This record gives sequence, structure tokens and C-alpha cells, in this order.
Amino acid sequence: MLQATARTSLEDGRGLRLVRSLSVDSGVTLVWDELNVVGKCVWFEPRAEASS
Repeated sequence: MLQATARTSLEDGRGLRLVRSLSVDSGVTLVWDELNVVGKCVWFEPRAEASS
């Protein structure tokens, strides 16, 4: 997977990197209407907080 580094001057481009750093697992599921892709669902499983 190709990952670009967001420049500090940019205000976007960090979303999926942030999700991946805060989650145990993440991915994208395509939404189909018969044979046509009509959307996508981005999902993630958040990490459990570290116990003290």
C-alpha cells in the first residue's frame, strides 16, 4: 500500500492514517446494487484504552 506523508502546511490528508493509528483493524467494504458499486463503507475497530 502506498502511503504519502501529509505536509504540516496542509489541513487534510491525515484521516485514514489517524484511523489506523487509533484502531486495531480497519478497512473498506464496497456497497453493491446488483452489479454496480453504489458506495463504500469505511469501518474500524478502536483500540481498547490501556489499563493502569
